[in-house]
Amino acid sequence: MLSGEERKEISEQIALYKQLRTWLHGAAYYRTENGFAAPGFAGGGVCAADGAALPRFRWCAVSADGSHAVGVDLQVLAGVTGRAEAFRVPGLAPEALYRFSRAAKPVDIRLFGSLVNTMSPVRMKPGGVLHNVAAQFVHLPGESEDAVLSGAALRHIGAALCPAYCGTGLNEGVKVFPDFAVRLYRIERQDAALPAAPEIADAETAGDESVS
Repeated sequence: MLSGEERKEISEQIALYKQLRTWLHGAAYYRTENGFAAPGFAGGGVCAADGAALPRFRWCAVSADGSHAVGVDLQVLAGVTGRAEAFRVPGLAPEALYRFSRAAKPVDIRLFGSLVNTMSPVRMKPGGVLHNVAAQFVHLPGESEDAVLSGAALRHIGAALCPAYCGTGLNEGVKVFPDFAVRLYRIERQDAALPAAPEIADAETAGDESVS
């Protein structure tokens, strides 16, 4: 039996799909990071002993006219330490401006396990009665992403993402990204475009104008 919270989450996912389906079915799909090709991946998401990067999977769907896109970021196992990351989005108009965003969502304290005691004034046993009761009333802040970048920047550099939580320092700019976590990002074209590059006058002409 689904809980009320789970039913609400499913309803939100259905509503999101209805928003996207008008262009999603005809979109171009890109796989920007293939976790199956990661060193040490053997079907279970185990990284190599030499410290190779953990498998990640990233996909993008870009509308036919290049005005909308969604990106999905999925990891198999969480790393021990955070790393600076950027999410690339191919297939966009190079000179157009796009808003890359993700709305903040509250984080369930049960995701932290025993680490919840680093933030709680009362010690709680992970999975215990107090832990479950507190989770019904207390939620921690989730991260949000909001940046405006050109299509060229999104393709070649990517949008910088909030760092992952590593055991301390949780705030609105840090994401809780445990094992098998996933993020969905929205990319929307803005009305404004990049300003045209200013014309640079010839050196001799510029010198004559300064004299006069």
